[in-house]
Amino acid sequence: MRDENQSFPSDSQAQSERTRETTRRRTDTDARRKASEATPVEKSKPATAGHQSAETPDRIDHFDILEKLGEGGFATVYRAHDTKLDREVAIKVPHFRELNQADLGALYLHEARAMARLDHPHIIKVFEANRTESVPCYLVTQLIDGDHFGDWIESNQLDWESLARIFQRLAEALGFAHDHGIIHRDVKPNNIFIRRDGVPFIGDFGLASRDRIDGGVSAGTPSYMSPEQARGEGHRVDGRSDLFSLGIVLYRVLTGEKPFQGDDTESLQQAILHSDPPHPGELRADVPAELARICLRALSKAACDRHQSGSELAAELSDFATAKHLESASNRDVAIEKVVPRGLRAFDADDAEHFLHLLPGPRDRGGLPEAVRSWLSKLDPSDLRKAIPVGLIYGPSGCGKTSLVRAGVIPRLPATTNTIYLQATSEGTERELSDALRRRAPGLTETTGLPQQIAQLRRTETRTVIFIDQFEQWLLSHPKIQFESLTEALRQCDGEHVQCVLLVRDDFWLTVSRFMQALEHPIAENETRR
Repeated sequence: MRDENQSFPSDSQAQSERTRETTRRRTDTDARRKASEATPVEKSKPATAGHQSAETPDRIDHFDILEKLGEGGFATVYRAHDTKLDREVAIKVPHFRELNQADLGALYLHEARAMARLDHPHIIKVFEANRTESVPCYLVTQLIDGDHFGDWIESNQLDWESLARIFQRLAEALGFAHDHGIIHRDVKPNNIFIRRDGVPFIGDFGLASRDRIDGGVSAGTPSYMSPEQARGEGHRVDGRSDLFSLGIVLYRVLTGEKPFQGDDTESLQQAILHSDPPHPGELRADVPAELARICLRALSKAACDRHQSGSELAAELSDFATAKHLESASNRDVAIEKVVPRGLRAFDADDAEHFLHLLPGPRDRGGLPEAVRSWLSKLDPSDLRKAIPVGLIYGPSGCGKTSLVRAGVIPRLPATTNTIYLQATSEGTERELSDALRRRAPGLTETTGLPQQIAQLRRTETRTVIFIDQFEQWLLSHPKIQFESLTEALRQCDGEHVQCVLLVRDDFWLTVSRFMQALEHPIAENETRR
């Protein structure tokens, strides 16, 4: 799937680091073996807080230590033999300097025991979390007979479908952990393991204690941090942060390069926060367009634009693998209609096709921009629980609110939907809406008022969606919002049969907030507004 120039990782520095680490491990193992042959094995002296013993202990509780597998900034990992159950396991021992606060050892154990309750086929199992007099805490886990993902991918050529399946399983595993309240915080190739039969596992879940130890600033590996981690916003880190990090791993496999680069940690973090990665197709011509789209969506700066759960990401990867979108490369030529400049005029239904190419941001597998897809999911939902009675689109004058609705959303609503679009005025909004309702639903009683008309619509089997543009014009002339007939009318919107979307300038934010409160539909990010 990849040539030598696109090996993972692509830089020689990582390769040299692995070579030195392998040599050091062999040297340590040989030295311990020779020492044991010369003299009886002697237990290592307990290390004091704030100091990590340079020697490998020969035993921890009922586990015989066989060798040191690796050492990171947070803990040392050993291969050990469980003398009670006669099996080989891995033992992770946090550096004692990380546990010099009285409550961190207890917190580590609490989180580790929560991890032990995770039972998923692609999460490394935690067998035990405990402590001894000489070791404040340690974690006993399943030992994987295989390699780190970064090493494994170098020597295994995969087709796109197989690659998608691996990341699908990793996304499922992360989603399972998230559903149980555990966030990894450090998803990277060295924390992904591939068993010799090709089955992937995620291990070394980042514990809550790590965020406390590092103050939330350096929790995680800089090259694989999400924007919220790069800002030091530990309180904002959630499952979508892990999906961003998994997206970085996927990007590097697809292209052979990291999506965000910098000469030092600060410049790297600035790239994560403010730079968009090159499209994978620009770096490798045969990357399938759908796989590139999935990857770039996972790398969205705003968490609300990413996949909202591991299961959502896994579903997209599964659909890709099942549909086998192998025939379309990401750099394929796409015929795009010529965009005719509109000046100050908004785009409308006549521009529906090429308008989508003008919208930024992530897209779904059909090429639909997230900004359009999100509204369609609320206005024609497969799950009525996601439907909104009254929604809000706000932004500065000229930002494209009208074009989004007229060229992006309305043309893609089902033909069976009664769609009404009007521009508000200071005095005639209610009358114009009432007339439009009668034209689209002739069965309405002519003598009733606007609230009664919408109440009648609510009792029908049809779906009606109302768009009121320039809603600030109405707000300006109706200060007593709660007493207006339009307020009473929109309170009749139920989300199932009648819905309404208001378009308003953002400098009317406080006023429109009062209006939404009068409707008893508080504004919620990405639920009632966009």
